[in-house]
Amino acid sequence: MLRKLAIRNAKRSIKDYLVYLITVIMSFSLIIAFNFLFI
Repeated sequence: MLRKLAIRNAKRSIKDYLVYLITVIMSFSLIIAFNFLFI
């Protein structure tokens, strides 16, 4: 029972973490692109 609950929570948090990771990667790549433009 506890294992099922833990697995379900992990799946939910993975979705939230993916959104967070994608936004971090996008903002980081934007910063790098602007740095290359203005060098």
